[in-house]
Amino acid sequence: MARLMQRVALAAAAGAPWQRQLGPLLDIRQAQRLLGVRSRQAVHDLIQRHRLLGLTTEARRTFVPMLQFTKAGRPYPAIPRAAAAPLRR
Repeated sequence: MARLMQRVALAAAAGAPWQRQLGPLLDIRQAQRLLGVRSRQAVHDLIQRHRLLGLTTEARRTFVPMLQFTKAGRPYPAIPRAAAAPLRR
């Protein structure tokens, strides 16, 4: 049990530096609900297609920064360009 708790604490801490820089982070289920898509895989697909920004921790958990969503819960139109920018070097 102690080892499990240690792993949970490490996983939570891994997201902390990103959260300080980017603000609130959603886990995949929260992003799924916000976007109104049918599955977690649909959120991963949006990330893979550079329609959303996603951050993956060393523990292989993916988080989605809230800053990319409008008040209506839709991604800002500029997000696909921003998500693909590192690929265009």
